[in-house]
Amino acid sequence: LSPGRRGPRHAGRPRFHVMRLRRVDGSGPAALLEASGQRPGPAAAAAAAGGTSASAQRAFFSERQVRALQDHHAQQPSFVQISQSVESSTPVSPTGGAPATGRAIKEHSSPQQPGPDYVVQRLSNLGSEYVGAIGVGTVESCKSAGGNAPSSLASVRPGSKVADGGVTCSRSAQATLNVVLDTGSTNNWIASSNCKSGACAKEDRHRFDPNQSHTYTNYPGASMLHISFGTGSISGMQGIDTFSVAGHYVEGQVFGLISEVVGALWDQMAIEGILGLAFPSMSANGVKPFFDNIIEQKVLDKNQFSFYYSTNDNYANAAFWGGVDRRVFKGRRVWFPVTVPHYWATTLVKFSIGNETILSEATFGRTPKAVFDSGTTFFTAQGPVWDKVVEKLQRAKCDSLTRASHPDLTFTLKDVDGNLRHFVFTQEQYMVPDANQDCVMGFMKVELPPEHGPAMIFGELFLRYWFATFDRADGVPEHARVGIAEAKHGPEVVQALEELTGGAQATSKTQPEIAEAVPVPNMVGDWNANAVAVAAAA
Repeated sequence: LSPGRRGPRHAGRPRFHVMRLRRVDGSGPAALLEASGQRPGPAAAAAAAGGTSASAQRAFFSERQVRALQDHHAQQPSFVQISQSVESSTPVSPTGGAPATGRAIKEHSSPQQPGPDYVVQRLSNLGSEYVGAIGVGTVESCKSAGGNAPSSLASVRPGSKVADGGVTCSRSAQATLNVVLDTGSTNNWIASSNCKSGACAKEDRHRFDPNQSHTYTNYPGASMLHISFGTGSISGMQGIDTFSVAGHYVEGQVFGLISEVVGALWDQMAIEGILGLAFPSMSANGVKPFFDNIIEQKVLDKNQFSFYYSTNDNYANAAFWGGVDRRVFKGRRVWFPVTVPHYWATTLVKFSIGNETILSEATFGRTPKAVFDSGTTFFTAQGPVWDKVVEKLQRAKCDSLTRASHPDLTFTLKDVDGNLRHFVFTQEQYMVPDANQDCVMGFMKVELPPEHGPAMIFGELFLRYWFATFDRADGVPEHARVGIAEAKHGPEVVQALEELTGGAQATSKTQPEIAEAVPVPNMVGDWNANAVAVAAAA
């Protein structure tokens, strides 16, 4: 399947591919595979998700996540710094300029007609991050009636098959890995055979082997990157190869081959890489980001991707590539402009707790931003905004919380037409319970670089209640936008995701399963957001 080409259609209907993924509690690398054997059938999963409206549910977070949140609160007034240093061993970029060191790279702690092709990708929750399976590199496989194989497969693209003189050959991914899909960073990191010790060398981790991939090439200048996070670091050489996401292929992608990881996160979580989905301005060494290659190679009918997160279901989580399905959200999406295309950020007009305005342009002297980030778990605040949040949203027993003690939070954004849209979160939504039913606020303190602040990050806690589409439009970063609609939760969504992903169970413990989905109706691509009201979660 070449860039710009998609799979054949069934009787005029779109055909698409789906990666089967799982959501687990982050108890260790084996949990990702063990979860497949514990997965309930569609009926049981739907029953478990039903009975309570989403607005009345407390979002479930793993024990690990809650403990990390509590530890973070206890460590204040120290803060988590969102930017890290990026060091390059060579001074040459692909364009011949100086390397981009010190960049801010995020820490990873209406009746419808059938629309264009899109891809639905099941997501696994490891307790700190959601992961999806991607393929890297290509390997060749040939069968011949006479036992002879061709000497070259240079004309065969990934996923294709050819017959030549009785010989049938195909290519597939050299490795399939579980990676974090992160809208808050841009660079790509893949666990590789270059790692000889530590967490990335564990036997139960998948690794890409460049020596076994027929499409791998070295990056010009043999650039080495080292990225330091608040929770550890990653090091590795840069290389070039083909990436595949749910049957769609991106050729010539530059990425880092992880040779060393440092930090507890990599030991405890089955994370085998990072797929950065932010903007080119954040890319180290001027490398073209993954999604910009998707745009240039015309891989998708629409240059957009979306995330659906369940509030409490282990399996109802998905990434949509190139379109959406209306069954997972309510009404229509409202579009917000990306005001500074570095992060996926838009204007935050005002943040209020109850009737008190905590953050606005008047309170900070500059226009605040809301950053939509799939790689962050909770809301974040900084400086005096953090201090106010701590003062007003104190820890307490969950059953003692009231609207008077813990008022509604209101985030006011400005849409593409200049209309103000209010997103309301109740204490049932923003207060996070632990095993003892003590509730703590779902906020962490994060100081963004001054040139990108003041800002609040809308992480997983926001995205569980609001379905989000990240749209690159015509590919020009300044034309990007984010579409938001209230997420649906319940048995209907569980069933829809079962249909979209084919309901396949895992059959292998050596590679994440890649399943092909049965096409379903109700597919939509874009929406017109004019005169659409956002229904605030009650």
